Amino acid sequence: MRLKSIIQDIGYLDVYLNMYLKNTNKIDNILNIKEYINNNLDVWLRNGSRM
Repeated sequence: MRLKSIIQDIGYLDVYLNMYLKNTNKIDNILNIKEYINNNLDVWLRNGSRM
């Protein structure tokens, strides 16, 4: 899955799987991955993550 590989490449897949999903009680699906990316994209770009 392309979106999961993006968050893996920038080092946030573990955070997504182990913190975001547990804290929000959401399941791992494409809509929640998109929401996670959209909610955090500006922070990642500001921090200089590898995009």
